[in-house]
Amino acid sequence: MFRTQAQSRLLVPKLNRAQGKTLTRRFVIVLALLGGAGAFEVHGQQTTDVKKLQDRIDLLERQLKVSEKENEVLKREIEQLKTSQSKSDSAEPVVKSKSSLSDRLADGMTLTGTYFDPNQDKGEARMIITERDGKKIKGKYAATSSKTGEVYPGFSFEGEIVGNRMIAKSVGSANKRTMTMFLKGNSFEGTVYNSFYNINVRVGYILEN
Repeated sequence: MFRTQAQSRLLVPKLNRAQGKTLTRRFVIVLALLGGAGAFEVHGQQTTDVKKLQDRIDLLERQLKVSEKENEVLKREIEQLKTSQSKSDSAEPVVKSKSSLSDRLADGMTLTGTYFDPNQDKGEARMIITERDGKKIKGKYAATSSKTGEVYPGFSFEGEIVGNRMIAKSVGSANKRTMTMFLKGNSFEGTVYNSFYNINVRVGYILEN
C-alpha cells in the first residue's frame, strides 16, 4: 500500500511527539536517579560527620571525669598539708640543748648546789658567774653549813674553760683556793682545794639544758 507524500508528512509529527514523550520520561527518571544518588551520598557524609562528633564528645566527657577525680585528689592533699602545717605551727618550738660547758655557764648565772668536805661538814654551795669573755670566766663562791648554819667566807675567782673543764683560782684572798670542775651530762662537779687547810671540798651543781 502506497502512501501519498501528504500522508507521510502527517505521520512524522506523530512519531516525533511519541518519541519526545518517551525521551522526556527517560530524562525525568535519569534526573530522579541522579538526585537520589546525590541525596544518598550527602546523607552518608552527614552520618559519618555526626559519628565523629559524637566520638569526640564521648572522649571529652571521659577526660572531664578524669580531671574531676584528679581535682578531688589534689583538694584532699591540700587539706592534709594545711592540717599538718597547722599542727606544726601550734607545736612547741624545739629548743636546741646547750652541749658545751662554755655555752652553759652564762654571764650573770647563779648556781646553787652542795658541798661536802673530809671533816663530814656539808651544806649549800653557791657560785655566781660575774663575767664571761670567750674562754675566760670570773665569779664568786660561798658556802653555808647545813649543820651549823654558818656562812663561810667566800672568795672571788678567775679562771678558764677548756672543753668541759673549768679551772679557776681565788683572787684577793689570804687562803688560796683552786677550783677544778667538770661537766658530766647535766652535772657540774669537782673540787675546791684549800691550800691553807690542805683539803679538797667536793662540790656539785645541776645545770639546766
